[in-house]
Amino acid sequence: MSVGDRIHAVFILQKFVRMSRFLLPTYLDLIEKGSLSKGERIKLKRIKAVYDSFKASSETSVLLINSNILELIKGLYAMSKVEKNVKSTHIYNDFIKESD
Repeated sequence: MSVGDRIHAVFILQKFVRMSRFLLPTYLDLIEKGSLSKGERIKLKRIKAVYDSFKASSETSVLLINSNILELIKGLYAMSKVEKNVKSTHIYNDFIKESD
């Protein structure tokens, strides 16, 4: 990987992390709700489409920026309604700290 490619990859990773700072709290709030409005269901579907289509390996962020941020993002997205508890709070706090 050339230096230019690496810089471009870090820039894309940075944009993805910033986007996740907005989307993941929204996602966690929506999966916690009992019933969703039509607009909330659409929003949840769009957020799921973003993360379901994300194919980068967790090691990518370790190689590029020496951070496990992609693993934290994947872990938060993998949380189900039942799992949104202390574990997700811990992962979320780690994500916020790492993304800062």
